[in-house]
Amino acid sequence: MSMISTPSERNMASSEIAELEIEVEEAVNTGLLDDAELKKLQKSDKGKKLVDYLKKEYQKSKDAKQWRVRQWYMNMSFERGKQYVAWDSTKSGLSQLPRGDKNTPRITINKIRPIVRTEIAKLTSQKPSAVCLPASNDVEDVFAATAATQVWDSLYDRLNIGRTMRLVARDISVLGLGYMKVYWDAGKYDEWSDQDGDVCVDHISPFNVFVPDLSIVEHENQPYVLHVYTKPIEWLKMTYGDLIPKDKQPTVVAATEIADISSALDIRENNSKPDASLVIEAWVKPGTTNLLPKGGYVTMVDDIIVEASTDGFPAGYKGFPIVKFEHIPSGQYYPACVIDDVIPLQREVNRTRSQRIQAKNMMAKPQVYYREGSLTVSKINTSPGQYIGVRPGFEYPAAAPMPQLPPYVSEELQALDTDLENISGQHEVSRGQTPPGVEAATAIAYLQERDDSYLAPTFASVEEGLSRVARCALMLAAEYWNGERTVKVVGDNNGFSAEMFSGADIAKGTDI
Repeated sequence: MSMISTPSERNMASSEIAELEIEVEEAVNTGLLDDAELKKLQKSDKGKKLVDYLKKEYQKSKDAKQWRVRQWYMNMSFERGKQYVAWDSTKSGLSQLPRGDKNTPRITINKIRPIVRTEIAKLTSQKPSAVCLPASNDVEDVFAATAATQVWDSLYDRLNIGRTMRLVARDISVLGLGYMKVYWDAGKYDEWSDQDGDVCVDHISPFNVFVPDLSIVEHENQPYVLHVYTKPIEWLKMTYGDLIPKDKQPTVVAATEIADISSALDIRENNSKPDASLVIEAWVKPGTTNLLPKGGYVTMVDDIIVEASTDGFPAGYKGFPIVKFEHIPSGQYYPACVIDDVIPLQREVNRTRSQRIQAKNMMAKPQVYYREGSLTVSKINTSPGQYIGVRPGFEYPAAAPMPQLPPYVSEELQALDTDLENISGQHEVSRGQTPPGVEAATAIAYLQERDDSYLAPTFASVEEGLSRVARCALMLAAEYWNGERTVKVVGDNNGFSAEMFSGADIAKGTDI
């Protein structure tokens, strides 16, 4: 996706020359190279070295995260109820476990999905409140902070950030982390203000984000962040114009290039013919490579650079536009999640319940002893009231004695439920049930607070992440809102207000 559109040469009437000069001036101020500079960079040795460097770093960071990606496949499969699977190294994917006794049913009692639903509900049950701080006690700065708070509340509703947060919350619960991306899209239309260009806040799958050093926990301390995705050739040609050759052909299979999750999602993908191109969007910190000594931003389609800022990040970006949200701290870049620890217990629940159902079926239709030759077995069925003929002189058929299941089987299921509650931090009180022997409201509230404390690091990460998202969005608005824009806000008491603000009005109040 294009972060900031660059000007291309167009035939224009003399009356439009002034507008073109304004557009070129604004584009130059972004720090992005124009089309002529990009074509020059594509043919230069520096451009070719940049392409080789980014392709090498992409492959290196992709290989480094494979151990975590395998766990993500398993977590996604179990959360969706496809739980009789294991990792198959021969095909680098999930495979169905072979069936042992064909008479043993495969029952799935999905204990994981309620855990995920509860965590998502806790993380998104309330709209976060944000307040912008003024740069000083000056009246103008205080006004800027008040205006910025209104702008953020307006963006939160208009860009449907609440829905985006729900998608991120699901990634947090199932995979252990989630991402949001904040950027300026000059091609997007702001319907509230009837102007081109708008701030965008999108959900990004963790499969599409790559970093080089997994020992660095803090996302902002990474040397670079890659956002990698695939796009059809038609989309790329429409977006980047003549920067993409007219005879450009697809080079990758979109369904499998970055992550092949078909086995986890139970989707049958038979397409092995290239149908898209690989887009690598790189945000590089200063000092990472001598190709970009001041840092920079580069987007390339396969081997073609289509956007670049080689003297630092584009205007309005003070750091990575991709914001990370974490679940359970692990001491490494990739955090853990509850499902990692619950999967072995979930397997045992399914196995034990399947064995109990098999025993129930055998008791309902037990095995039978009979003297050979006393009856014709093929004529016996399960019809009620059936007459079974026994030849004279032979004993009647008799049911084989069935051993009773030992008590520890039921006790084991209870122990598994207890283990699941303790690991997930979701006891009876979290499910709306009063624990046995607890009646006092204060005791129930304490137990609920104790369960919520399991998510304290996650709550903190969400608050910090949304603060950064808001700060990035406001800095982009301050940079690119050249004219006044309509800001509509609905208050807590359903009071409605609409005001006009420009980027200059909020420039000194973007600190959340």
